[in-house]
Amino acid sequence: MTVASRADLRTKFGVILATAGVHEALRFLNSRTPHRFTGLYVIDGDMLRSVDLVDVYTPDVRKGEDSAADETFCGLVRNDDAPFATEDAREHERLRNHPARERVISYCGVLLRDKSGQPFGTLCHFDVMPCEIPHEELPLMEQAAQALFEALR
Repeated sequence: MTVASRADLRTKFGVILATAGVHEALRFLNSRTPHRFTGLYVIDGDMLRSVDLVDVYTPDVRKGEDSAADETFCGLVRNDDAPFATEDAREHERLRNHPARERVISYCGVLLRDKSGQPFGTLCHFDVMPCEIPHEELPLMEQAAQALFEALR
């Protein structure tokens, strides 16, 4: 039953992406997490460029700020070449000296990969307060990231 529901979610995400676009697809993903923000970023050398951003409290927001990748948790996803999540960065030992620790408290992110498998960007949920990480959503996020890469090409 879980497999069927995951397939349904992937299908629903794909339909939303195809018919309503990237922003509404991100809004759908955001509805599945307690996080305030869901963002899509591309890696541009040492920079992380905002492509699209959902802010549940400010629906008119469509884009975040560009940042130095190493000053973001998305940079950890890129550097580790793997998903990264923390419910509360202030309690995460690895993040003790990380520059984003006081700006982003809760984070969950996955990589977007290009056709050759190289990191292209990140898809992430984040918040300025602690949030439970929806670990069961990581596989959906990873599949969504691939579909989003295709949509961005």
